[in-house]
Amino acid sequence: MRGFIKLMDELLRAYADITIQAYMLSTDILESFFCKITPSQKKRTRPAPQILQLITRLVESQMEFWGNGRITTDDYHAINVLNYTMEDPAAEEFLPYGLEGVAFDNVAAGVIAKNEEDYIWLLMDYGIAQYIREQLRCEACLNDLSKRIADENDLKDIVITAYEYLAPEFGKAQVYEAFYSACDIYKTVLQDHMMAKNIGKRLQAITIERVALFRKAGSCNNGVTHQTNLLVFVIYLYDLLI
Repeated sequence: MRGFIKLMDELLRAYADITIQAYMLSTDILESFFCKITPSQKKRTRPAPQILQLITRLVESQMEFWGNGRITTDDYHAINVLNYTMEDPAAEEFLPYGLEGVAFDNVAAGVIAKNEEDYIWLLMDYGIAQYIREQLRCEACLNDLSKRIADENDLKDIVITAYEYLAPEFGKAQVYEAFYSACDIYKTVLQDHMMAKNIGKRLQAITIERVALFRKAGSCNNGVTHQTNLLVFVIYLYDLLI
């Protein structure tokens, strides 16, 4: 969000006469991208590493487009022209961080902005669906993390059902609280310890230390690994928004 505010400030300074159409800042483009990365009608998901590679490819494509001085009024241009073909990855666990890090001390909480909360539960529900349900196909973890059906009395569930193409799961309240806390820790660490050595290992260490969900296996023998990998999946997506 700070990066977005900085960008808006730079645009207004450089182009004092322009009007920024705030109504166009919505999640529709993000939803469109998630729909585009679906390999086919029969296979509705990709492995997490491929999704992350496509996100990087999209960012690089857009930067190249702007860098060459081209302009367009089509908000979906970069998404529509992106090459979504990928080679099948080697079978391996998605574990970019080790578990032997030393936790940070004195990491404050409460840095999540109010308007970021919706993104966290949206990404969490999408992550549960894509990584736990579609990639791992782990019913034990799925039942631990998800209510499986939308709660008509839960506003978050009602809103997310509008994103029908995402085919999301509906995370339990305690699971959302865990992911909210993890994102809060992540954002704080980035703000205060960006240059620290072994930041990835230490970040994961303090998250596991503070958030009980990521220390418990639940009904699955590999539950800790699955939930930790899911956390990294969601954190990568969340990092694009802050």
